[in-house]
Amino acid sequence: MSSNVGRMNRAKVLSQVRNFNMQYGDCIVIAGSAMVILGLRETTSDIDIVVSPKIYEAIKQKHGSTKLFDPDMEVTKLGTLDISDSGYGTTDYIVVDGVKTMTPKALLAFKKSLNRPKDQEDIINLERYLKTMEKF
Repeated sequence: MSSNVGRMNRAKVLSQVRNFNMQYGDCIVIAGSAMVILGLRETTSDIDIVVSPKIYEAIKQKHGSTKLFDPDMEVTKLGTLDISDSGYGTTDYIVVDGVKTMTPKALLAFKKSLNRPKDQEDIINLERYLKTMEKF
């Protein structure tokens, strides 16, 4: 059984995103943190968000940036937040408890495109969720 030390539940994720929105502006929650907001995963270790290029440029100027797994994608780490402008204008989202969150369908496509070992359980859960939702 994995430890939840240093991991954030739904309430913590929502709180941190709302604080970010008040300080910097609008964002969209993606990846594992979106899974947590949607109730499809219990916890996450970080919060991945995308912002407009204008907001990202201001954050990057103040806090710097780094390259992660994709050499073409810059990310600024701000505490538990991983911030980027990659895909901001093309990310499908829904609003959940006042927070823009990547749609389950977009999350599935995103997770499948990454297809890392750590994404496999999320892919299964998203496919199961979407199949269940088709019935309604």
